[in-house]
Amino acid sequence: MIEQVGKSNESLAKTLKQNNNSVDIIPKASLALELLSLNKYDIIIFHYLNESYLGVLQSVRKRGYTTPVLIISGVNDLEGCVRALDNGADDFLCQPYAFEELMARIRALHRRDTDVYHHDEYSMGDCTFMPTQCMIRRNEEMVWLTLKESMILEYLMRHENQVVTKEQLLQRIWGYNCDVEYNNIEVNISHLRKKLTPLQVNAYIQTVRGIGYRFSQFSNAMLVHS
Repeated sequence: MIEQVGKSNESLAKTLKQNNNSVDIIPKASLALELLSLNKYDIIIFHYLNESYLGVLQSVRKRGYTTPVLIISGVNDLEGCVRALDNGADDFLCQPYAFEELMARIRALHRRDTDVYHHDEYSMGDCTFMPTQCMIRRNEEMVWLTLKESMILEYLMRHENQVVTKEQLLQRIWGYNCDVEYNNIEVNISHLRKKLTPLQVNAYIQTVRGIGYRFSQFSNAMLVHS
């Protein structure tokens, strides 16, 4: 989640998306609480412009949200940095900065936050799913996924044996402000299933009629239905 502040954040959001990240852009920090009640985010990026974001930070923490918060400041302000960190921020970055440094800080925040799912590989029987490479491998056989297919599969696997609604997928994969239809999800799920079938993956994506989807591995599914 990124607070929208001018064209610089449009560029930042675009670059993050190109690096396989799903990004929601909000016009002001106060909307963060509303979105946090609807979705789970890996990181929140605010801009240090005025005192209003401090109140939002405090509210985020008081409500029990542990999502890492990174503050980006246009000035090298030691006092502002200290106040941000004391009020719930996890890191503070001053402009100008290199994109590589920003990504390194984001990765560090991921490692710090035990509530954030972040895996390079997922196991499905004797198949390995590598979301960062958009690939599923079974021995020497490899199947390539599109970015959206990879993001959908990873989100379903994070919530294994749980029902994930289509609305959750829309907001998580395409973003809060998207105008994508449910049909886009259905098409991607259909393509995913077709790609999983030849690999004889020990898992399946079940349609929960009128709601969404559930990812299960066969061993777990047999336990559930026995």
